[in-house]
Amino acid sequence: MAAVLLIVIFVVTGLFSNSMRAVRHSEVRTYANAVAESSLESIRSKGFGNLKVGESDEPDRTIDGVTYHTHVMVGVSPQADGKHLKTVRATVSYRWGAFATTIQREVWICAVRS
Repeated sequence: MAAVLLIVIFVVTGLFSNSMRAVRHSEVRTYANAVAESSLESIRSKGFGNLKVGESDEPDRTIDGVTYHTHVMVGVSPQADGKHLKTVRATVSYRWGAFATTIQREVWICAVRS
């Protein structure tokens, strides 16, 4: 009887530990997405005419002990001449535990004539 109880305790403890790790991984990935979206929004707010084609690195951000590095690239769309359509890509790299991960977010920004 004690052996069965001990096995149940080990199983429940393992499930709890794995669940907490999965929740933390989701939080870290959500923060990475928020960092990428924030970078894109700040660039998008500058307006189409102020977008310069090129690449840049933003200052690293540390949230809850994880450091996020953001690389931003503004380019000309392959389907357009660059006068009316540009692409902006934010790549966020971070390390959580033993895992190095990168996410990318991209927006296309067009010049709207009034």
